[in-house]
Amino acid sequence: MPVAFSGTLSNHRFSGIAPAQNKIAMQLDGEVDPISNDKYVLALSGEMQNTADIGTLWELAPEFDWMLPKNDMFTGAVGAIAYMDRFNAAVGGLTTRGRTLGAVAYLNRGEWNFIPEYDFNSNWTGGDNFSIKVSKSFAKMNRDPRVIVGAAKHNSFVAGVRMTLH
Repeated sequence: MPVAFSGTLSNHRFSGIAPAQNKIAMQLDGEVDPISNDKYVLALSGEMQNTADIGTLWELAPEFDWMLPKNDMFTGAVGAIAYMDRFNAAVGGLTTRGRTLGAVAYLNRGEWNFIPEYDFNSNWTGGDNFSIKVSKSFAKMNRDPRVIVGAAKHNSFVAGVRMTLH
């Protein structure tokens, strides 16, 4: 049963009544794939993200992915993901909860991976969201380490690493 861990740093841009501000977020993720075969994958992930001066997000996300037919251009999968979130504000201790559904794809060519994601509008997020990530695998090394970079709506950027344990 594959298990993976990742850590990322993100830059989030907040704008509103006050002048726009950039805030750094640190994120730790864990993922386990209780069902993984050549037709589909069921992944369960958990995340903790702390954004400076804003608050801490706790997230649980089951994901179901269908493998794409093999071809000469790329391998990969398309899937659906459900986010269940709890956010604790840094000031005032306000706690909020919510759910969001999303669609995700994994397109792999050699050691490169392209990961587009779209999260639908929900009462939790206040609007839709999209992100695009690219990862580079170092599969010849033990634990298949990956370097990840990406961007999302509202000038958000991410960089991190991921390690897979078998």
